[in-house]
Amino acid sequence: MKKYSIFKYVVCTMALIAVLGACSDNSESILLGSDDRLYFSSAEDGRTFTVCASGAWQITTEVQWLSFSKSNGEGDGRTRERIIVSAAHNTGAARQASFQLSAAGKTLVVNCEQEEGHPFKLGTASLSSSLQVGQSATGVSVNIPYEYGYKGMKLGLHVSLGGEAAEGLTVEDETITLEAATGTFSIPIGGTPARSGKLTVTISTDQADVAPVSLNTTVNDRIILEQHFDLCVYGGDFVGGHPGTMPTWIKDGNGKNIPPEPLGNLQSRTANQDGSNDLFATMAHSYLISKGLEDWEGSKVYERPGYIKLGTASAVGKIVTPAFGALGKDKSNVEVALRVAEWVDEEGGSLVISFEGSGTPSIATYTYKHVKAKAGSEWEDVRFTIRDASADTRIIFTTKGNKRFAIDDIVVSVK
Repeated sequence: MKKYSIFKYVVCTMALIAVLGACSDNSESILLGSDDRLYFSSAEDGRTFTVCASGAWQITTEVQWLSFSKSNGEGDGRTRERIIVSAAHNTGAARQASFQLSAAGKTLVVNCEQEEGHPFKLGTASLSSSLQVGQSATGVSVNIPYEYGYKGMKLGLHVSLGGEAAEGLTVEDETITLEAATGTFSIPIGGTPARSGKLTVTISTDQADVAPVSLNTTVNDRIILEQHFDLCVYGGDFVGGHPGTMPTWIKDGNGKNIPPEPLGNLQSRTANQDGSNDLFATMAHSYLISKGLEDWEGSKVYERPGYIKLGTASAVGKIVTPAFGALGKDKSNVEVALRVAEWVDEEGGSLVISFEGSGTPSIATYTYKHVKAKAGSEWEDVRFTIRDASADTRIIFTTKGNKRFAIDDIVVSVK
């Protein structure tokens, strides 16, 4: 019995090899397809399909979202011909269709299924850094997050500028190719702003079903402090709902945390996990310098990608800006702009604003709107003024009524 089983296995294996090597070794009319069902993702997607036929063969379908690298040919009954079946980008409900392969008086039906998709969407735009009257905009770009795209998707972009501060600024139209389904692309700004004041940046695409997005910002007279936390790269993004990474820290001679050299493999972090220990309590001073935080102070402050998170589940955090030394000896009225986001699972809190040194703020608290996004939180814009600020003025940001929040894009400018 055992010998019979081995013999049967060898025979079946040889038969399979023969089938894979050629469609047929006789003159019988042949029509073979490699699959009777194909599955596609929602992105523009392709699948390999092979045809083996005697004589002329043809592929037909009644739907427009399926296409073929080759839809007809002439077979020799032995050779498998490889074609690519493609499904167009799906922005709606899951869908099904079929195509027919015909030859030698026979027809094969191949069923196709494509998963549910979503329309391509632009997120909230922001500037990579602030604009100042009389200073070249070279190096400043408009950053626009997006979702529901796909790798290789080509996107034509047009940016229009409006408002009193648009004079002197330019943005060229361009076409970009996306590298992933979700990400951020940047559009450079050119020229030199001739006037301070309000600036509106509107971004549109060549996709008819994609709504334009607008950014309302300001061209400043004179910037005296600016921090975008762009040097912070580690940790998960709880605002956007994306995972991240973090080094495996080692200790320096003072017992403080530093990244190893070489960096080595990075640890994975979920969207809700920090990218550092408490920056001001446990990280080395050299690390703070590398993050552009040399003259800042704080407690319970943690690195996140492109921003900082303050507080823990049990303790409130705070951050203190450097002094406004650029103001010199005179007192001035300044405007402060920043972005905040409350922790996903906490509500009812307020940003608390206080000072060291001179100055009277226009507000002492800002109540978070806490608009929940699909994956995380939403950034909220905060603006206020400080009357009679001086070179010794420092702003202290903390929170009340909740424990955790994020802060980013702090800009202080002379009004």
